Amino acid sequence: MVGMDLTEDAFRALARSSPWLWQSLHFTRHGEEPVEAWVNRPGELRVVDADGRQTIEREDLGQARGVVWMSSTADGGPQRTPEIIHRWPHEVEPVRRSDGLVASRPDSFAQEGDDFVSIDYGDPMYTNYFWVAMLDPRELSESTTISDLRVDTHHGRPVWRARIRPVEGYDPTCGCCALLWSEISDRDEYDDWEPDPERSYPSAYDVALDVRTGVVVSLEPIDGEGSALDLEILEVDGGR
Repeated sequence: MVGMDLTEDAFRALARSSPWLWQSLHFTRHGEEPVEAWVNRPGELRVVDADGRQTIEREDLGQARGVVWMSSTADGGPQRTPEIIHRWPHEVEPVRRSDGLVASRPDSFAQEGDDFVSIDYGDPMYTNYFWVAMLDPRELSESTTISDLRVDTHHGRPVWRARIRPVEGYDPTCGCCALLWSEISDRDEYDDWEPDPERSYPSAYDVALDVRTGVVVSLEPIDGEGSALDLEILEVDGGR
């Protein structure tokens, strides 16, 4: 990637780009429950917690046939069951900007000829989907307001920082553990949601994206009750 200048559009593009920026990642998550983790795309995760307990997750690309619709020829010939073709994100090409960042991602499920393609976005999960979202923060790229952009470093690595607030239409990877936990994410996730005067949602978050990988390496609520994130990337694709 060349000629990457920090603008709001560029920040959003970086948030879309993680699936195409790296294949292997080694990092430490600091905080109350520190862990060391290794991600190897596609579909492999190893996590070691502070007590030395190891978690290994492996996900296979599913190949399935499913009934999406039934069709027949005009003369009443045999019906055909469309095939669902599964692909990893790196097997498809997004629409890129001139700097190499992603302008738009292929839909996760779309028709291709007489069949359908399902793109298996998301790395293996550890604990909850917040983990998946921090590694591929697509949800930050749309239905958010972005301000206070700045170039910085985090644990010695170049990052882009911004203040981000979710707005109507915010679509987290999973509403129960959104990166931008908020009234909007809770209201859309829970059918029985009601305002709670005891609950104090953050009004916005300070977020840092690692420029090389597009991964969220720092997330801090500016107020309210939200959780913080501090990630230290140790190795990317076999190098620093």
